[in-house]
Amino acid sequence: MKKILKYASIFAGSILPVAAVVSCSPKKDENKPAEEAKTDTSASTSTDVKVKTDQKTTTQTPKLTSTLSEHKKQTTNYKIDPTKYGVAPLSENIEVRTLLFPAARSENQFDSEGVFRIGLHHSPVRGLTGEWVAIATEVVGPNDNTLSNVNQPVVKFATTTADDNVSENDPVKRKLQWEFRDNNKLEKGKYYTFIFYKKDGTQKIVFSDANIENSRDVFF
Repeated sequence: MKKILKYASIFAGSILPVAAVVSCSPKKDENKPAEEAKTDTSASTSTDVKVKTDQKTTTQTPKLTSTLSEHKKQTTNYKIDPTKYGVAPLSENIEVRTLLFPAARSENQFDSEGVFRIGLHHSPVRGLTGEWVAIATEVVGPNDNTLSNVNQPVVKFATTTADDNVSENDPVKRKLQWEFRDNNKLEKGKYYTFIFYKKDGTQKIVFSDANIENSRDVFF
């Protein structure tokens, strides 16, 4: 059975003007301070919520399976095999952290060198450790997360290590921060969706099914 941690997201893009920053807060904290709820930056996400931090509390619904339509499963980054990009075979009991809010496109910027940076903080990264892989897939457009080439997806990836010295609530630094460079450099004028995996295959962070269904997970 998959263990689903559900989170709400908030952005603080204004703090990192050159980075697309993803931040979130648990759904149970939806009425958190305005500073958290107003910040709409770059990678967002989280589904309904019930923060399952206690792994012993497995009173989950039977097999919390995805409600994503079959069409979306076959035409979005849902179909990408992460093991091709440095991620170990996924654990049978992989922990899924679902981000609730859609991508804050206005905060999704390339820096002056043309490098796309994306970071995660707040609840989604609480307690996270080790190496993480961010997988970016090129999609049709700002309102269409269909893979630009369904048969041969254009995929880029970046790896980072969770910074144990950074709090998930740090106003400036990000516990998880990726940079897409060199052969994995993202192109301006193109559109991308993201999914994040712990390199050992035990955890992942994704957008909610609702946001994927409605193409609200696109960055550019």
